[in-house]
Amino acid sequence: MASVYDAMAETYDEIHAQPFYITQYETYAEDLLDRLTDWRGRVLDLGCGTGIHTRAVAELADWVVGIDVSPRLVRKAQVKLRDARGSVVVGDAKYMPFTDGAFDSALSYGEPLSHIEDPGAVLAELARVMRPGGRAILSVDNEWNLRTLTSPRRFLQAASSRGGAVRDWEFYDDGGHAVRLSLKTFTHAELTALLSRNGFRVEDTVGIHVFTLVAPLATDARGNDWRARAFRVLHGLDRRLARRFPFNRLGYSKIVAARRI
Repeated sequence: MASVYDAMAETYDEIHAQPFYITQYETYAEDLLDRLTDWRGRVLDLGCGTGIHTRAVAELADWVVGIDVSPRLVRKAQVKLRDARGSVVVGDAKYMPFTDGAFDSALSYGEPLSHIEDPGAVLAELARVMRPGGRAILSVDNEWNLRTLTSPRRFLQAASSRGGAVRDWEFYDDGGHAVRLSLKTFTHAELTALLSRNGFRVEDTVGIHVFTLVAPLATDARGNDWRARAFRVLHGLDRRLARRFPFNRLGYSKIVAARRI
């Protein structure tokens, strides 16, 4: 996984024209601001990438520490953290180099749990390094979404079990080479149970890409053609409804806030 993200480090932050990433990162930004009271004391950014959210939280917390498995992404994050109240390290989320109860809260935007082979082990380690009572704000790839509802095969699979499945993600790295990753999707029941087994209690959820999932990926969101206008309408619906049931559980991905018990 580290080598995959190393190979896309140079273009990792190029997200400003693609509808998928506009919705994704605007949701993260709004969610971060909605949870200002959580960013106090010492905060962990799990799977920090190039440090976009690490830097934002550094403006609010006493200190923030980002951790990521990719050395090249961490080097970019270190640039963002210059003169900020924070630091970033290269590390495996299953074996974090921190003492017990080191952090008051944690965030993990970008669906790192879906990229990791053993998310249960990561949550157990996250529980270890967080103090009781702190909140973890985690985003994951979500099994229940418009594509699941319109695909008989995926619908039956999701409806017949408490578990999610695997979703293929295809993209091109900085060298123009095609890459495919298999990402873990979670149903709400599965994720709630997994968090509970590892010392967390789910408190709320936010859907991401509830309606914008149907927008063509090739759309230039900065344009003024019918596709760009349609995307902006769908984006507005997402922003208004993402926290309301059942839309908060129907995104292509989802943010879950969980309290460390």
